[in-house]
Amino acid sequence: MHRDYKMKKANILYVVDTLGIGGAEKVITDIAERLNPEKYNISFCCVAKGGKFLNRLKGKRFYVLGKRKGIDIGLIPKIRGIIKKEKIDIVHTHLPSGHLYGRAAAMLSGARIIVSTYHGMGEFSAAHFFARRLESMFTDRIIAVSKAVMEYYCRKEKPGKAKFSVIYNGVDTSEYSGAESGKSRKSLGIGKDDFVVGYVGRLEKVKNLQCLLKAARSVKENVKSSKFIIAGYGELEDELRKKAKQLGLKNVIFTGARGDIPELMSAMDVVVLPSLSEGCSISLLEAMSSAKPVIATKVGGNPEIVDNCRTGILIQPDSPALLATAIMMFAGNSIAGKNMGKKAREKVKKMFTISNTVRKYEEVYDSLIRKKLK
Repeated sequence: MHRDYKMKKANILYVVDTLGIGGAEKVITDIAERLNPEKYNISFCCVAKGGKFLNRLKGKRFYVLGKRKGIDIGLIPKIRGIIKKEKIDIVHTHLPSGHLYGRAAAMLSGARIIVSTYHGMGEFSAAHFFARRLESMFTDRIIAVSKAVMEYYCRKEKPGKAKFSVIYNGVDTSEYSGAESGKSRKSLGIGKDDFVVGYVGRLEKVKNLQCLLKAARSVKENVKSSKFIIAGYGELEDELRKKAKQLGLKNVIFTGARGDIPELMSAMDVVVLPSLSEGCSISLLEAMSSAKPVIATKVGGNPEIVDNCRTGILIQPDSPALLATAIMMFAGNSIAGKNMGKKAREKVKKMFTISNTVRKYEEVYDSLIRKKLK
């Protein structure tokens, strides 16, 4: 006998790599916190390790499995056991290891509904893509965080567009208004009249921060009051610090990981995203929600977020000269930057709020429940 979903809550298991600091991890946590508690019970399974965002999941059941390096087949029966123990109705996977092990476990456990969210456009081995292609055949719904992500995986995994729903990431716009720029600047040793360029995100190869540092050298020669904030952490932090020193960039401030992003962004005049690939950047949405003009590369989902020359500037990737030129344009025209920032915030409030994202996730869940669990 199937359970009556008019009376009972649906049990959902989120299977993720980790809940450490990152855009995908933040939006996953934001969604889980806001899903209707009268309709859904949410549990978490972190395949590798926990992380900062676990602290926000009060009242949620969670498991941390401690994945070993390489392929760890032993994770599959562990996740299968969690699915059985928690009487899971919907297995919802996120991020590469979450997909690989979570979907395999869901298939073997006989889970009635499998949902996966594709957050970015990863490059994987042929074997990994083969496994993903096989698992996507048994996935009921694939959520892509942008049209670009959907198109990418339609080519790579060939599940067919009918399996996809495009649901953009969202932010809580109320968190990104009212922060005092003067206080943030003072804490970083930045003057009130300095021109501040900021980056917030992981310090990894795909973010192409070498390009930003090269652009910073050109900007420094033309805009003496320029300062650059690079906020975040990652495997390239030491390398980037050394590069900045080699380029003589005393005006670059590495802050490390920060928990006060709204306050930090209030100190910036323009926010840059020089990435080589993006799905639906949370950092970009945070900057726009903070009414900051943005400069982003024309890759992945960025053109779906940024209206070129209206809410920001889109440039070709891996071009320090173009990036420097765009930055200096804002340095010489603060009024244009403020106007773009205002329009950027309006667009986020219209299209990229976390409430919109959660509503659309609930629509996916409810549709699948009516179809498969009634």
